[in-house]
Amino acid sequence: MERKNLWAPWRIGYIQGLSTESDPAGGNKAGISAGDDCFICHNLKRPEDDDKNLVLWRTDHNIVILNRYPYNNGHLLVAPSRHMPDLS
Repeated sequence: MERKNLWAPWRIGYIQGLSTESDPAGGNKAGISAGDDCFICHNLKRPEDDDKNLVLWRTDHNIVILNRYPYNNGHLLVAPSRHMPDLS
């Protein structure tokens, strides 16, 4: 069986816009900050809606969400609690 990469070109602009250099306000050169309402930030701000938003677990550093449109059964999204251009 051949393994192929999943390519989602509509996301590349967002990924390329991120920078490892943060500004003092907590954002980055792309202007993305924790205050912007991406779906992860939306879920982080509303713990009372965890069931509705399919949030399984949250800590001070990350959040685990069931994928609303999974590629496979049980597909999870594990994300940091702040915008990060590089996970290393």
